[in-house]
Amino acid sequence: PRVLLTTDVNTTSIRSVHFTLRIGSKSVTSSCPPPDSLLEIVLLEATCHGGVNWTLLEEFSPLHFQQPRSTTVTLPQSARGPVCQLRWRQPQHSGHGRDVWAIDDIHLSPDGSTNWLEVEMMDMPD
Repeated sequence: PRVLLTTDVNTTSIRSVHFTLRIGSKSVTSSCPPPDSLLEIVLLEATCHGGVNWTLLEEFSPLHFQQPRSTTVTLPQSARGPVCQLRWRQPQHSGHGRDVWAIDDIHLSPDGSTNWLEVEMMDMPD
């Protein structure tokens, strides 16, 4: 599977995660071909147990994200704690260079706040 995983994040006071997601493309000239199966979804999951148990927060269908689309997901209580991780995962795809997806502008926010806590993915260790 393809995976994007955050480092450990204190989500105790975080109520939502906001991001922009694109799965494939509607363009016939794009190098980002769309998934050829509805099973090639992207999942957002969370753990506050060191990756032992993952909670599914949301499923994103290729049909609704062929152009960049901003979305907000409310974090349930099970995804809030002092040491948690978020994971975007595409469990099934058609191989290298196929069914590609991109994510950008990830923000974590407490309720009603416009002050974003940004997780800079470029600074994450390999």
